[in-house]
Amino acid sequence: MSSLLAEKLTELHNAGVAQPILDRLKTHIETTEPSGLINISPYRMADEWNLPRREVLDAFLYGTRFGLFDLEWHVKCPSCKGATEKSKELMLLKPKSHCEYCRIDIQAAFDEAVEVVFQVNPNVRELETPILWDDFIAYWKLFEEVARFRVDPHASGAINITFEPATYYLMEGTHRSVEALTFEPDLKTETREITVHCGPEGMEYVFPKFYEAGTYTLKIQNDMDEPALFLLQQQQVYPWISGAQIASNQSFRDLFSSELISADESFSVKNLVFVFTDIKGSTALYERIGDSQAYLIVKRHFQILTDTVRQHNGAVVKTIGDAIMATFPISTDAFQAVLEMQRAFDQFNSTGEIDPHEIIIKVGLHRGPCIAVTSNDRLDYFGRTVNIAARIQGLSTGHDVMMSKLFYDEPAITQLVEASGWHVSFSQAELKGIDRLYDVVHLTEPGK
Repeated sequence: MSSLLAEKLTELHNAGVAQPILDRLKTHIETTEPSGLINISPYRMADEWNLPRREVLDAFLYGTRFGLFDLEWHVKCPSCKGATEKSKELMLLKPKSHCEYCRIDIQAAFDEAVEVVFQVNPNVRELETPILWDDFIAYWKLFEEVARFRVDPHASGAINITFEPATYYLMEGTHRSVEALTFEPDLKTETREITVHCGPEGMEYVFPKFYEAGTYTLKIQNDMDEPALFLLQQQQVYPWISGAQIASNQSFRDLFSSELISADESFSVKNLVFVFTDIKGSTALYERIGDSQAYLIVKRHFQILTDTVRQHNGAVVKTIGDAIMATFPISTDAFQAVLEMQRAFDQFNSTGEIDPHEIIIKVGLHRGPCIAVTSNDRLDYFGRTVNIAARIQGLSTGHDVMMSKLFYDEPAITQLVEASGWHVSFSQAELKGIDRLYDVVHLTEPGK
């Protein structure tokens, strides 16, 4: 092991990274061929190592701060999934790009088309040999062969294939031309035939890029004077980390506060959970025990909330007075976090640390689309979803959880609520700035 690698691993150890993760990182960096040292997804590594995803991602984030890894932002084509834009700084990443392979324009959504990848810093291990694309594909097992077939000169051929929801690559060997087809479960396709012409300039499409998953007849017309050899491969799905996921990671926000979206740009986010909390009666608390003591208690309250959000794979975006705004990519993580918040403050209050007073929090949740921007030198979010989440929190009375009916209706959330034992009531409420009554759900803990 090089002295520099040993130094970086020691820094990670001192930062609290678990020894099994350090051992895996050491082995991977020392023994992996060069093609496996770039475009690393920490979630994929965590799954292969059978280690917690959040802890492995934290190790990569701390490792990047210490110079063990480099972080890079990619815009992914929704068709071929290749990177159309790459940047080592979020500030320089553009949401609009173009895929030359698929010949489509892309408006990158932060949670669907922006990927965060890592590579080993060349100072730690120099990549002695060029990293060829074929080597990279082979190492990470990015494709699985579906069919291989030959079409004679000036002839046609056809095969029936069942396409799963995935991206497929059709490759023609003579000209090494590649075309991508994407199949999705919720599209409606009129035709069940896919036709490709292969001429002296390569393959030409006579069909769209996106299809409904299912069985199709793939027809190939070979217009060349020589046989054409075709390979159909399915791209293998791996767990990747989106821009929205990394921005909802507390360690990333703590360590990379300078990673911001350009002031001239914004990224759409298709779906994100927002949690707002506030202290019930905070003004009265300051009056009763004085500014100094109340400040220390509120500071402790922020620490409890931040720790809880971190443990449930979310991040605190900002504090607003005595309130917080937090984001979670996964609804079930957000719901379990807010229940844990209430339990944590029950425990805090039971210690008598602020007897005879209590910290009672009000909580609201909602999920939906928004835009990611830079505001006040931080990654922030704006839009109707954010406003509704804040308004729903305003309906909370403390020792409870308010959520939109839209959020509650997610099957996984409904199941968790039923299993929690909390009392559920449904109503409609007026939300400031919303021109109609809004369906909300009120959860109250038994005995409160």
